[in-house]
Amino acid sequence: MKKHSITIDKIICNSDSEIGYDEVYLKCQSDAGLTFRLPRNRYESESMSNGDTWVPMVTGANGIKKPLTLYFYFEVLVTLWDKDETRLPGNDTYLQSYDFRPGSGSGSVTLSNLNGQSYTIEYTYGKKNI
Repeated sequence: MKKHSITIDKIICNSDSEIGYDEVYLKCQSDAGLTFRLPRNRYESESMSNGDTWVPMVTGANGIKKPLTLYFYFEVLVTLWDKDETRLPGNDTYLQSYDFRPGSGSGSVTLSNLNGQSYTIEYTYGKKNI
């Protein structure tokens, strides 16, 4: 079991960059390991415009949905992407990323880019004594 964890409580769209909405998804990587995507299906995303809130959930082995919790020893990188309407994943737009580290504490972080997009991630930090 990893020593630290971050639970993504919610993601808030402060400002989208497209007419209508952004098609947001996450890529997460713990301790330079494998990257995984949420939503898992590469054709899915969360439609978000100004003021929208997304609570990222994962489905456990028992079929019960729970908040996204990321476990790590050294760091976990969370990256927000905007899925473009083409079916080519290389055409997606990088929004911004944040590197959570031990002792990050609970709180929020606002990520912005030069395209005018701004998102706030609210999170809860956890530590296990192992």
